[in-house]
Amino acid sequence: MTRRALIVAACAVVTAALLVWASVHHGFFDSKVYSGAVRYWFRDGGMVYDWLRPGTPYGFTYPPFAGLVMAPMAFLPFPVILVIACLATVVSTAVLTWWLVAPLVRRKGWTKWFAGSVAVALALCFEPVRETFGFGQVNTLLLALVAGDVLFGVARGRRWAGVGIGLATAIKLTPGVFILYLLVTRQWRAAGTAIGAAAAATLVAAWIFPDEAREFWTAALWDTNRVGNLEYLSNQSLRGMLARLPVDGVESKLWIVGVLLTLGFWFWRVRAAARNGDHFGGLALTGLLGCLISPVTWIHHCVWLLPAIVRCVEAGLTSLPAPGSTPAAKLPAPGSTPAAKLPAPGSTPAAKLPAPGSTPAAKLPAPGSTPAAKLPAPGSTPAAKLPAPGSTPAAKLPAPGSTPAAKLPAPGSTPAAKLPAPGSTPAAKLPAPGSTPAANPRPEPATTPSSEPAAKLNSKTAANPGSEPGVNSGGEPAATRGGERITNPATPDHDSSKARAGDRRSLWLGASAYLVLSSHLTWLWETGPKPPLAFLGSNLYVWFSLALLIGMPVTSKIRTDETRRPMGKAGTPDVSRVVT
Repeated sequence: MTRRALIVAACAVVTAALLVWASVHHGFFDSKVYSGAVRYWFRDGGMVYDWLRPGTPYGFTYPPFAGLVMAPMAFLPFPVILVIACLATVVSTAVLTWWLVAPLVRRKGWTKWFAGSVAVALALCFEPVRETFGFGQVNTLLLALVAGDVLFGVARGRRWAGVGIGLATAIKLTPGVFILYLLVTRQWRAAGTAIGAAAAATLVAAWIFPDEAREFWTAALWDTNRVGNLEYLSNQSLRGMLARLPVDGVESKLWIVGVLLTLGFWFWRVRAAARNGDHFGGLALTGLLGCLISPVTWIHHCVWLLPAIVRCVEAGLTSLPAPGSTPAAKLPAPGSTPAAKLPAPGSTPAAKLPAPGSTPAAKLPAPGSTPAAKLPAPGSTPAAKLPAPGSTPAAKLPAPGSTPAAKLPAPGSTPAAKLPAPGSTPAAKLPAPGSTPAANPRPEPATTPSSEPAAKLNSKTAANPGSEPGVNSGGEPAATRGGERITNPATPDHDSSKARAGDRRSLWLGASAYLVLSSHLTWLWETGPKPPLAFLGSNLYVWFSLALLIGMPVTSKIRTDETRRPMGKAGTPDVSRVVT
């Protein structure tokens, strides 16, 4: 086996061990609740919200449409249900992970099967995903449904955009926060589609099961005892964190203030993402919002943090230009003739090569060397034929170090431009193919998209080696659209070290969030009043959700290979800005 195959095999073994441990630890608790409730509903003729798992206060907490979707569980053996639930979690996680990391894999040129396998293994080892697998939950299915809608429906302006968000909201209310995202970013058609899909699914379920619908919307939805104690350590929302405060009587008021502040900050950040056409950033920010403001956010609900973690790691591995950076030279459109290549700092620029099939002009000598006659191309008329060895030359060559006389033209030909002295700047401009060359004592300087002279751009290139044409600050090929590089020519120069420092911060934020939240450290603390240190440790998901909401980079330049549509107006999205 190759080294990569061994790494993938090792990742698979570790992942399988962690998933088995989670399954044994949690015993597919929620799958047993789902199957027991729908069995009681469809086979025993009872009310789905009246069923409680024996010995517990826990019952079915989802809208009636979710029970309708889960109806086949009432007629299948439980082992078959477990196999389907496990496969659904693994497959949905794998598909979702590839959607999130594929642009980075393609940009970096990594081997797809290897990078994808490692990324999927890491995603399955993330504690909320492990909890989803062990409980037999539906969180990764809902996340994949919403992410597919945002990244491939809303971002590309599909007619069906919003359907996935609407159906996910009809199954579980938490994804309804993405309808708010569509409204805030003025995606009116997608928002209308999402609202229509959610309403249609809810009304169909209410029409088929009116008693269950009435019970859910008037009683079961508002009974928090059905989902467990708010103080329980696994509740990693703002409400759960405040419920664990050692101070009584302030929980509700502080929660309302916290929700309003979180909504305001989310609104500001998601609007910045909208101005940049960054749908991936909007997906990540809204997932964080849902986890924070929901009254109950169990650890397995925190799979919605995955897009934000991937965005931070992606920003750290992708070199971005800093705000206010000067773009590199614009790449030519495919099939066009590229402009003259800028010389390296301190070197003498050489003459532009002639077009194929044309008569080549005299070759410029190296600095300090004695120019010699250039050999003609095959089939062309030589300017001056070199004498055979031992024969008498037709024209005497100048002594070494002297200034060569004018080159004699071939009989009947037009003399070319006079060669410059060694080390001087060439003045002659090459003619178009087939035309008669004429002297041009002062060639026009090559310009950049911002109309800067070539010499000025050359000095900037020397100061910032990653900014040469067609290459970004990380040495990777620059992003293009329609054969042209995406640039902002109106911005001034910058220090690229600031961008690299910002990328490193994003990488550290994403990596630390993944490692800490996957390490099971939250469970080291017990439920109840805590001293300050224990209070910090028992709310790790809340702290990292807030840190990601604040520090996650929002920019469309990270994912330049996506097909994006502007938010709220027609036309080409503004991709020239970077908002951090």
